[in-house]
Order: sequence, then C-alpha cells, then structure tokens
Amino acid sequence: MGISPARCALRTFLFYGGIALALIGMTFLAMSYRDIGDINDDTGPLSYYTYNVFVEAYKYRSLNFTARANISIILTINAQFAPGAGGPEIYGREEGCIDALVMDQDNYGKWLRNESMSTLFTIGGAHSYSNIFQMYRAGTYYLVLSNAGKCTEKLVAVEIKETNAQVLGGQQYQVAGLSSLSVGAVLAIYGFTNEKVPAVKIGEKANEVDESQGNGNTS
Repeated sequence: MGISPARCALRTFLFYGGIALALIGMTFLAMSYRDIGDINDDTGPLSYYTYNVFVEAYKYRSLNFTARANISIILTINAQFAPGAGGPEIYGREEGCIDALVMDQDNYGKWLRNESMSTLFTIGGAHSYSNIFQMYRAGTYYLVLSNAGKCTEKLVAVEIKETNAQVLGGQQYQVAGLSSLSVGAVLAIYGFTNEKVPAVKIGEKANEVDESQGNGNTS
C-alpha cells in the first residue's frame, strides 16, 4: 500500500524546509567571518600589542592582555620555523604551523587543569592568519600558542589590536549557523528518503483478478 497524501506532503515539506534551513545556516556561517581588509575604523586601534614568541617543540606559550567590554580584537599570527630548527623542505609545510586559542581567565585556568572549557577563538594549523572577534566583557584574556605534536621550535609574530569596528555576526552567528545547518541537513535527508509506492503492473493485477474469479464457487 502506498504513502498517504498527507504523509507524502509532510515528507515534501520536511525536505524543502530542511534545505531552506541549511541554506540559512550557511548564510549565518558566512556572516560570522569578516575580511580584515573590509574594516574601516577612522579612530584607529585603541590598543596595540606586538610580540615575538619563541615556542619550544611539543610545548606552548601563553600571553595575556586586557580588553574593554564591547570592543573588537584583530588578531594576526605569523608562524615560522625558528632559526636553526629546519624548514618545510625537511619537515613539510604542516610542521611549520601553530595552534592558537583565545580564552578568558576562568577558562584559561580550566585549560591548565585539563578541564572542560570554552574559547572565544580557536584556530588550528595557522601559518599566517588574521581574524576579528568581539569582546563582550571587560577583563584579562589569554592567547595560547600551542606547538603540541610538533617536533620543531617556532618563532611566532603576534599582533593584537583593539578597534571600534564591530564584528558582523561573530561567535553567536557561528553557533546559530552550525545549528541551523545540522538540523536542516537532518530534515532534508529524512524528507528525501521517502518510502517507495509499490508499483503494480496492470497485467499482473489483471491476472490476480482472473485467478480470484476462477477460484470462486460455480453453481
């Protein structure tokens, strides 16, 4: 027996609704990132920090900085092999990267204790990277440069700038985008996997009718 019209309409609605929700999620994700070149802040950076950080093999280094509430941070990282540590021709390009995490003081303490924590910003495998993210609360923040799993020393140039330029989207848009994309994908897949209506050929149906009539009682 085939699918009822109501159920078929529901599956169709879920399929196209899931696609629409997934597209909305991708839009949110696209809006959560901003090209640094698009920033035009006439007031200039409010605070500006520069560091040259040496990170040993398999180790990490952390930097702390203060930020005011509702301010944006432009983080620029340039990682390269430390002098005498070799180079990409020996170890490969993937060895020359660094992982970066930005977190507040409470979560930094949890990270040190290897507890569950959250970050304001995380980037894995950075060579040369810039991004802008929003600080919603004033306080002390930590940038962790992790060389875990890497067998060579790194020299990392870091720039941290405060700016009045507002982030388009930010972390909230990333969460909303990933959630919408995930739910939309599930709904679309569920709606796409409709049950097939059994196809009955006319000849086979006619034979069934003849057989049922032939098996009837005759007087």
